[in-house]
Amino acid sequence: MKSTVARLFSFTMSLLVLASTLSWTVEKHLCMGHVVSVALFAEAEGCGMAMDADNHCCDNERFTVQGQDDLKQSVFEYAVSSLVYAVPAMVSIVTPLPVVEVKESVAVHLYHPPPLPKDIHILHQVFLI
Repeated sequence: MKSTVARLFSFTMSLLVLASTLSWTVEKHLCMGHVVSVALFAEAEGCGMAMDADNHCCDNERFTVQGQDDLKQSVFEYAVSSLVYAVPAMVSIVTPLPVVEVKESVAVHLYHPPPLPKDIHILHQVFLI
């Protein structure tokens, strides 16, 4: 349930970021005050009448919404001065450590457990049938 909600939330947020960064253009063609065609991201089709300077019955309207351009492109942005401290740390991590020889472990099979003071199965009368 939790992973489904997380996936749905991340998908919704990615669509929101995509919609906010795109520029939207809606164009309408009006003929005698009535909307003839509407187009998204393209030029609206005309009604077939010539649009002269003398003929004012047709008109084109364009509505544009500009998307955001100030988004942060990367989460990890480092200045060159911060790399001065990171490079020696990386070199110290990458260099091989000395190999330490491990002696054979002590034999465990020689160990005998301490004797039980009482037999617990008989004391509690629990038997496996």
